[in-house]
Amino acid sequence: MFTDQLSAVFHAHRERILLASAGVLMLILLFSVGSVASAQVNKAKLREAAHASQYQELAQCLENSRGAQIDACKRQVGQARSQTLLAEAG
Repeated sequence: MFTDQLSAVFHAHRERILLASAGVLMLILLFSVGSVASAQVNKAKLREAAHASQYQELAQCLENSRGAQIDACKRQVGQARSQTLLAEAG
């Protein structure tokens, strides 16, 4: 009889530990997902700012250029874009 009661107590204790462990694991996973999402949002904001800057450079270059200089503007912005892509990859 005493062993039955002792077994029931240990069984209940194991269930509580299991539930607590599962809860902690879920909190860790939620925190991890939030951290990754936050980092991705920050990267997207930086990428958007870089693209806006490149667009402004191209617009200014095109306003002040004529003919063959327009191709130079395009090459300049293309080089800036490839540098941005390399920075994003690294």
